[in-house]
Order: sequence, then C-alpha cells, then structure tokens
Amino acid sequence: MKKETILKRIEQLSTLCEETEPTSRELLNMDKLFSQDLISVDMMYLQIKNETYSRDELIDIMKECNWIWKKRQKVKEIGWTEYNSIDRKIEESLRGGRKIEAIKTYRKHRIDNGTDCSLKDAKVYIDKLQVKMGLDS
Repeated sequence: MKKETILKRIEQLSTLCEETEPTSRELLNMDKLFSQDLISVDMMYLQIKNETYSRDELIDIMKECNWIWKKRQKVKEIGWTEYNSIDRKIEESLRGGRKIEAIKTYRKHRIDNGTDCSLKDAKVYIDKLQVKMGLDS
C-alpha cells in the first residue's frame, strides 16, 4: 500500500477521533486531557510520515487503526457514556494483560442481563476479541 494512501486513511481516522472526542467533562472523569486514541493516531501518522517503521510495524499500525476506527464508530453511534460501560472495561483489562478479569467481566455482564454464559463461552468471546484487537500474540 502506498504511503500517501495510508496517510490519507489515518487522516480520516484522526477526523473521526476529533468528531467523537469526549467532552472536557467526560475527559475529566477519565482522568485525561486527551484521549489515548487521539494520541495514538497522531503518533502513528508521524511514524508513517517519517517512515520510521518496518513491515511488521506497519501491519501493527494498520490493525490498531482498524480497532480505533471500529471503536470510534461505536462511540459515534451510542455516545461515550454508554460505550464506557462494559466494552471499555473489557478493553482495558485486555490491554493491561488481565485476560481472566476480562472473561469474568464479560460473563458477569451477560448473566446480569439475563443471558446464560458459561466460562467456556466467555473465554471464546474474549479470545476472538483479543484477535480483533491485535493482542493475540
């Protein structure tokens, strides 16, 4: 893929992040000044622009961009308050290397909402989510 094409797509992602950036109040509740997505997208843009990446790093950048895009589209659809609930907790657990915590959180959420969820079902779901997030290595 050409560098210009990648940069253009990352610019689209940056625009989406800016459109869906939490309000100042929401950021304060998150103990942040800027969202991690916005910071990551800007860093990836500069990395591509300055050509400081290997082929494997480029693939990782593209996976991360896809994950942020999907997440921000969901935020755009339902808003930060709703998004920050279960999905955010699971994502934070996985990004922090706490897979068992993510499985327990997902399973409890399903059971609390009246849906049966075995430990195996929860693990399968979290395993698939890890792959989608690019954390499966």
